[in-house]
This record gives sequence, structure tokens and C-alpha cells, in this order.
Amino acid sequence: MDDDELDERAERLVGHLSESGQAFTLVPARARRIDEHIARLLGEAPKELAELDKNTEPRPMTQHDASLTAVTAVLGGTLSLDEIGSLRRGMNPSAAAHPFASLVETTQQDVPESADQVMADEGTFTFLPDGDARDYLRGLADTAPVEDLRVCWRTAQ
Repeated sequence: MDDDELDERAERLVGHLSESGQAFTLVPARARRIDEHIARLLGEAPKELAELDKNTEPRPMTQHDASLTAVTAVLGGTLSLDEIGSLRRGMNPSAAAHPFASLVETTQQDVPESADQVMADEGTFTFLPDGDARDYLRGLADTAPVEDLRVCWRTAQ
């Protein structure tokens, strides 16, 4: 399957997910409220922390973007470092600075000798399975204890 076919397939699947009310939620509302409360108590991020985030104008990630990113990753598409950084930022949108997302976005240029250990030349992670991850997920579902799967499902919800 070429990249255009994969992109079209991912868009169709995300459309079906959205229509059925299964859009990807970056962070549940309860977790967002807790984050917002913590942010109010702590105030602004320390200047030193903000300086570690090199992306001063990150692209916001919508539910559609997050769903498309998840589907693309499962179907074997590649995600750019910017997309991975946006996903990480979307999981903690109330943070004034996000050094970990920035690290993902800039690792290849900042520390290429270390980046090569976890990132391929095209910017994908080397520790993720290649290609369509559904076979890997089916294998996991077949071999993992049912109680572990139940705990994971509850956690994901």
C-alpha cells in the first residue's frame, strides 16, 4: 500500500470513528480538571523549564488530528517528529511549556548520536513494530492474560 492509499484509508477510518462517536480523546475531562487545578496552585512554569521548550508556537492537536495520528500509526504509516510532539503536547495542553515534546521534536538535530538509538532516519521510533500494527495487537490479545487486557481497557477508557 503506498502512502496516498494509506492516507485515504486512514481518513475514511477516522470519519467512521467520528460518526460513531469514537473520536480519540487526548485527555479525559477529569484529568484536565486535575491538571488545571494543579496549574492554578503552582502558577506559571518556571523560566528554566520554559527555556527547555524550543517550540514557541506548537500546532494545536484537535480530536480529529489525534484520531488520524492513532489510526495512521496502527496501519503502519509514519509519523513525523512534529506530529509526535503535537500528540505529546495534546496530552498535557494546560502546560505552559513542554520540554519532553520539545525533546522529541528536536532530538535528531540536538543529539544525533543518541537519536540514532531510538529513531530511524525517516523520524520514526525504532522500538515500534514495522508496518500494520494490527497483527501485533492481535498477537498481544491472544497471549496476554484476560485480566491484564481488562485493566488496560479500563485505563484507556
